[in-house]
Amino acid sequence: DGILSVSVIATMSSGKSTLINSLLNTELLPSENEACTATITSITDYDEMKDFKVIFRSKDGKEVHPKKKEKLVDMLKEYNKDPEVTYMDICGNIPAIKSDKIRLRLLDTPGPNNSKDKNHKELTYSIIEDKNMIVLYVMNFTQQKTNDDRQLLEKISNEMKKKGKLSSDRFIFVVRSEERRVG
Repeated sequence: DGILSVSVIATMSSGKSTLINSLLNTELLPSENEACTATITSITDYDEMKDFKVIFRSKDGKEVHPKKKEKLVDMLKEYNKDPEVTYMDICGNIPAIKSDKIRLRLLDTPGPNNSKDKNHKELTYSIIEDKNMIVLYVMNFTQQKTNDDRQLLEKISNEMKKKGKLSSDRFIFVVRSEERRVG
């Protein structure tokens, strides 16, 4: 379909949304020093768009219409916490990415270690096992000794061993080495 999908995965509070915001060159996604991504968010590159547009969807894929008009950033924060919203589809121009031949789609995923929703772990593991998915793994160096990261890295390692070089080439690792400062 002409779309290159890259799933950004990591444990909670590792900096997935922060990294995507950096790639977008704007503070679009909720990004705090705590678990803040509760929905699956896709961002698809459309060079011709000046602003980002979003569609909120429920678990069954139906559109959830915003109750009030507000800035996109505020809507994303609000609907990210709304239990009725499971997916957020965002379209807009991702700077420095030309989409004349192929469109980039970034997928911001919730951390698999969120005890409130076990589906997040299943989603992350299915992404790791999907041979057609490029995976950008964000690892927070300050959390390197956590059991959650070890479990994810073991899952990736097993997938690489099972499916060989083609599988290992689809994993990209980003290590975040400093604490995020709030305020």
